[in-house]
Amino acid sequence: MVKVGSAMLSHRTYVGVMVAMLIATTVGSLSVFVIGTVARPIMDDLELGYGTMGVVISMQRVASTLTAPFIGYAIDRIGPFKVLTIAMVFSTFSLFLTPLSSKLWMLLLTRIIAGLVFPAYWPSCTKIAAVSIPKNRIGFATAVFESGSVIGVVLTYILIPYARSWRFLFIIVAVIALLSLIMVSLLLPRNTKVEYRYLERSRSSMVKDIGYGKLFRNTIIIFFAFLFALQPWAFYTSWLSTFLVEKFVVELEDIWIPISIFLVIGMAFGILSSILSDKIHSLKGRKTILVLTLVATSIALFMLTVVEPGIYTWIFLAVSIISHRTFLPLAWTIINDTTPDKFVGLVSGVNALAGQISMMITPIIIAYTRESLGTFNISILVLSIFTATSIPLYLQLKRIETTQ
Repeated sequence: MVKVGSAMLSHRTYVGVMVAMLIATTVGSLSVFVIGTVARPIMDDLELGYGTMGVVISMQRVASTLTAPFIGYAIDRIGPFKVLTIAMVFSTFSLFLTPLSSKLWMLLLTRIIAGLVFPAYWPSCTKIAAVSIPKNRIGFATAVFESGSVIGVVLTYILIPYARSWRFLFIIVAVIALLSLIMVSLLLPRNTKVEYRYLERSRSSMVKDIGYGKLFRNTIIIFFAFLFALQPWAFYTSWLSTFLVEKFVVELEDIWIPISIFLVIGMAFGILSSILSDKIHSLKGRKTILVLTLVATSIALFMLTVVEPGIYTWIFLAVSIISHRTFLPLAWTIINDTTPDKFVGLVSGVNALAGQISMMITPIIIAYTRESLGTFNISILVLSIFTATSIPLYLQLKRIETTQ
């Protein structure tokens, strides 16, 4: 038995919670990232240019940007499990609709539906971790559910060789999402009772000093830090496959294995670093690991722009992906480190908003830069600079102490 607040949770219960979160984030990842993986086949089929395809990918993020703050508020008010389930329903619906698209407006509509609910996944899971997972294991739990973003992307790459077309790939992904929704629905009822009992106590407790000025300061820092730091992930999940196809003059099917390996290794490093940060059990230790991963990501991205196509390209690409994947769980865990439980949903929503803006703008900039300059290198150099810019911001975060 482990203690969360004043509630006693069994090991089986919080493991069930983590499994549900992992399944959910995998669906969330699949629902929006799959289109970036098969961007080129869609462009060829629907006769779209780089700029137009960049807009399609980014429209998901436009929709997410509009809903992210409201979803964060809803998570704190009605509970993260309900919000998470609703998001999975709409994501599954959008995935079934996408392969029916024969025109640009139809493709945009399905992607907007997916984008509207996407901000629910990670903030919901961050809130669930805050109220259901022991504090000394919250980093590990966050790394587990954050791994869903990797699993989703890797699944799309694995399925590419077996899918007859991008439409068939979307159908496969939609079926996976539907089965996942059923699994999560079976897992949640037993666990929501524990979560909501604690959530109600959190709402009813009298907080005498919440440090609202510090809360606002931390929220602003988190927003801009994540806005800058997430841009490499926006590249990996939108134009990376096209970048590699052009750089090495290969087919899409030839690159999925190394990319998948890099992502899985990065996921493993993310879990290990989170376990280490839990054992260190200090905000300073968490920030140290976070900064090291961002430094490595920034340097590796810069080196991608100066080396010739070959083994060094793969080495620096591997370093950048693995380092950035190690960073991402910490970016969500640090919210729990610096935010009172009562406001984790709201601050996570702000973090998600920053992520959506980053994921919205970056693919468009990369697309138009590639179209006008004929190279991805300038965009990747900018990503390197933005990643480095996020480092001093994260170092400014401080823990907020509250009194009951």
